[in-house]
Amino acid sequence: MFNIDSNTTEIDENFVSENVTFGKNDFGNNDYEGPCPQTGTHKYSIRLYALNTILLLQRGALKSEVMDNMKGHIIEETETTGTYKKQ
Repeated sequence: MFNIDSNTTEIDENFVSENVTFGKNDFGNNDYEGPCPQTGTHKYSIRLYALNTILLLQRGALKSEVMDNMKGHIIEETETTGTYKKQ
């Protein structure tokens, strides 16, 4: 996801907003699809960047395109890591 509205205070599993753009995910789709490991526990890292601009990219942009367009516009960043195991 990119171009998340700066007033957003929470993003949960049911997050819906017209003020966000989805890039192409690992499944080849332009939506969020949460973790779904077949077996075992998997580690997931989420990075959040605060930018000083809106990225002029279309829905379905590739991660590499998003990262390239962010260069020179990152004012803050953070990362969190969690684990998920299918019940």
